[in-house]
Amino acid sequence: MKKILVIQSIHEAGIELLKNNSNYEFEVVENVDPEFLKSKIKDCDGASIRTAKLTGDIIEAANNLKIISRHGVGYDNIDLKSSKKNDITVAITATSNAVAVAEHVMFMVLNISKRKNMYDDSVKSGNFNERN
Repeated sequence: MKKILVIQSIHEAGIELLKNNSNYEFEVVENVDPEFLKSKIKDCDGASIRTAKLTGDIIEAANNLKIISRHGVGYDNIDLKSSKKNDITVAITATSNAVAVAEHVMFMVLNISKRKNMYDDSVKSGNFNERN
């Protein structure tokens, strides 16, 4: 039986999927203290993570870990070097905010084409953090 550590709670529908699959046992933990996570992840085959940090130390403590599922977008909270070194697959929700990003881009294009404002030069030059 595969063991999954769910770090920070997820939607009840996801929990139901795990409950209804006899091939998995799982535990949901809200404590994201690194030492606590090291003790919990050591025998897990998979981990699901939301916004907590999964550092190299935590990943190195996992003896059986095969996959880290990032419940959300991006993987800046997961140590990718340790994951790669230990041959652990990292999965993300790839298209969950694609519509929002497309809408934002379209708004920016329309805004820039309509009138010149204080952000035009910054956006066109790629200096998003600078104000004119």
